[in-house]
Amino acid sequence: MPAEGTMPLLEHLEELRRRLFRMVLSVAVFLAPCYFLAQPLIEWIRRRACPAGAALYYLKPMALFFMRLKAGLVCATACAAPLIAYQAWQFIVPALRPKEARAVIRLAGASGLLFVLGACFALFAVFPALMRFAYGMGSDTIRPMLQVESVVEIAFMLVLGFGLVFQLPVVLFFCVAFGIVRVATLRHLRSYLVVGIFFLAALLTPPDVISQLCMALPAWLLFEASLLLFAPLERNAAASEEDGNLAQAGE
Repeated sequence: MPAEGTMPLLEHLEELRRRLFRMVLSVAVFLAPCYFLAQPLIEWIRRRACPAGAALYYLKPMALFFMRLKAGLVCATACAAPLIAYQAWQFIVPALRPKEARAVIRLAGASGLLFVLGACFALFAVFPALMRFAYGMGSDTIRPMLQVESVVEIAFMLVLGFGLVFQLPVVLFFCVAFGIVRVATLRHLRSYLVVGIFFLAALLTPPDVISQLCMALPAWLLFEASLLLFAPLERNAAASEEDGNLAQAGE
């Protein structure tokens, strides 16, 4: 007979295993159709990236197959994202109070919206500008011959990088709401945090100044907007906590 407290832990791990299996299964279900949709997606990226009539090339016999497989996996994960989020929610919700559950729902909704905004900004604004700059460096005697793998991977890298960086307000809200850091502390450390933002942008973008600035400057604006937005929320929370302490002391 297992020791006291062992079964809940084992049941918890078993539940985690089931949820993870369902997440992977949901991606696998979408993988086959998304593989066939990958070719139109790559063609669409080519039209966004290249001048009219320009082509992309692959230099290894199976390179396009594996590129389509990677693109299909990314698309399958994106299609399965609601199911993955549902499984994650079902795993964590038993441990949350109703108020905490509502807060998590709001944060998840804000996180998803910010990720989509960052991805769209990367795909429709930054990526075409970056590719126009790359093609613009060519001349009559020096012409670009871009590989399909590198172009598509840059597009995916920018989408993921901008989607993650646009989570900055959610991370800051979490830290302020749970008392991990105060808004005044963030303001005091502003110069260091801005340097960190530019360093992170350098890691998450291709090695060029244009995409780094296009990522770092919006992230900086989101940081400043978060400070303006969260300062009154922090004051209201502190005032509510003080009122509650006074009420308890009066009793």
